[in-house]
This record gives sequence, C-alpha cells and structure tokens, in this order.
Amino acid sequence: KDVNDPAIVVHFPLLEDEGVSLVAWTTTPWTLPSNIALCVHEKFEYVKVFDKASGNTYIVAKSRLAQLYPKMNSKKWKPKMAEDLYEIKGTLLGKDLVGKKYKPLFDFFANDENAGEYWRVLSDNYVTDDAGTGIVHQAPAFGEDDYRVC
Repeated sequence: KDVNDPAIVVHFPLLEDEGVSLVAWTTTPWTLPSNIALCVHEKFEYVKVFDKASGNTYIVAKSRLAQLYPKMNSKKWKPKMAEDLYEIKGTLLGKDLVGKKYKPLFDFFANDENAGEYWRVLSDNYVTDDAGTGIVHQAPAFGEDDYRVC
C-alpha cells in the first residue's frame, strides 16, 4: 500500500542576521519540538534569496531552490521567470553557515544546562542535495545521524 509521508519546510530565523531565515526540510515534522540544531554540508553552495511574494529572505542550497519555487520544475520554466519570484542576494558555502545561531521554534530546552550549545548550525557529509533544501533539522532523540552529529 502506498502511503504519503508528510514533508514540510520550516524557516528558522537567524539571530545575527535579522530578517534572514534558514529553511530546513523534514519528513518527520512531529520531531520539530525536539529540534536543537540544523545541519548543512560544508562544501555545498547556499544562496540567500529574497522572496518577492513574502518579503522574507531565506537561505537554501543553491541546487534546491526548486523546493521553494516548485514552478522551476515545470517544463514551461524559463530562468527569466525568476525575476518575478525571487532575487539572489548572495551565495556562501555551508562551512560559512557553521556556528550561526537561530531562534528555536519551541523553547522547551531553554533552561537545559547545555542550552548554550543548542540552536546552531552544524555540518556533516550525510546532508544531501537530492531532495529537500540542503539544510536538515536535527532532533537527536529521533535519528541516528542527528544523535551522532549533535
């Protein structure tokens, strides 16, 4: 029996760059209350993209822009169409994101003795760019890689 798995994208506002959010994709949204980190691939190229519809600025892997703009997957897509949707404000490597801190979705662990180490960007080679946004949400209680990386 085919079953649809829920997959969502979630934005995590950066603390040091107001108005800019990291966008993570997850197939396990029920683990988001346990999020304590985000993970990137240090060698991937990421873009800071201004979304013209919302007025927000997001960071995603350059190769995964279509996750935010599904129209890019259409046979009718032309690069010129991007002008109506978004503007690339800059590019950076994953290693440049490592250590950046973000605002948590939930503050369940705010009083934890290790909270000073939570809600930051980590890197690992298990992050791929064949699906999602190139940014992975980490909930160490729910995943082997999450536990290992965190």
